[in-house]
Amino acid sequence: MYILNDVMEMLDISERTVRRHLKVGVLTGTKEKGKWSFSDEDIEKYFDHYVVDGIIKLKTAKNFEEYSRGLSIHSKLTFYSEDIYDYDMKKVKRLSKEVSALGGPMDFKVKSWKSHVNVTYYGTKENILKVINLIDSI
Repeated sequence: MYILNDVMEMLDISERTVRRHLKVGVLTGTKEKGKWSFSDEDIEKYFDHYVVDGIIKLKTAKNFEEYSRGLSIHSKLTFYSEDIYDYDMKKVKRLSKEVSALGGPMDFKVKSWKSHVNVTYYGTKENILKVINLIDSI
């Protein structure tokens, strides 16, 4: 479950826009004790709403994957995110170079936390298995 601030950051929209989208039904959520919460399903429904145009769909889907940590296929693009707890930064740098060499339209990010790194891939379906195999090899 996500709170209002998570959704604002994930979708890269203002609180006013979130509330407006809730009011008109573009975005759904649950309000308890005056506070909104949102499920993965609520966010996925947001992507599919006819009001949300293609550019926003791609941008929000990418941000959503960074939050949800997993694999999602949206249109012709693939989003994959994984937390790696047992890692070596030299291997992570090598991973970045190897993923960059795959080519094609893509974005690959490595975010470092205290206890782990998170890797997020956004690109073609053809490269997703290669990316997963590269991640498994580090």
